[in-house]
Amino acid sequence: TEKTRRQDPRPVRMLGYMMEGYPPSGDGRPVKGFVMMPEAGNILHPAHRIPDQMVDIRLKNSAPFKFRTLVWASGTLARTAGRPKSGDAMYAMTGATVEPAVQSDITRWFTP
Repeated sequence: TEKTRRQDPRPVRMLGYMMEGYPPSGDGRPVKGFVMMPEAGNILHPAHRIPDQMVDIRLKNSAPFKFRTLVWASGTLARTAGRPKSGDAMYAMTGATVEPAVQSDITRWFTP
C-alpha cells in the first residue's frame, strides 16, 4: 500500500504574477482573490495553467487587481482538496495579503 503524507497549512511568502481568478476581474477593480502563477505569459503566448504551478490566493482584505503584475503574497498555504481539474490551482493561500514586487526580486531571492 502507498502511504500518503498529510500536508498541514503553513505560513509562507511567495513571489509570482497576479493572474485572473475565479471569476475573472477587470484591471484595477478590487478583488478578494486571484490566481498566482510563476510566469505571466504575453498576448501571443498565454501563461500555462498547470495546476501544480498555480496558487489560488484568497485575500484577507480586498485589493486592486493588476493583471500580469509581479507581487509578493503572504498567508497560509495548503493543498486544495481532491484532484484539481485542468486549469484549477492545486494550492490555496488563505488570509493572504499582497504587496508590489519588482523584477529584481526574482534574481535577488532566487538563483538559477
